[in-house]
Amino acid sequence: MVHRLVSGALRAVIMSAITLLAGGTLVCAHAGILRLCMGTPTAGVTFLGIAAGLAIGAALLIRYRNDLVDC
Repeated sequence: MVHRLVSGALRAVIMSAITLLAGGTLVCAHAGILRLCMGTPTAGVTFLGIAAGLAIGAALLIRYRNDLVDC
């Protein structure tokens, strides 16, 4: 019973982290594109770089999701 609760809690935490990273990716990418369109390329590229980093983090969590829950 305890194993089921711990497994469910880990699964919820990992899925929440994936959701937050994906949401942060969308927000940063949108802000970056808007900054590029407004004529501030330095800020736009910075936001797009942050979005790329968050997307890579989310992709890694998605790829190794099952291995993380099995611990």
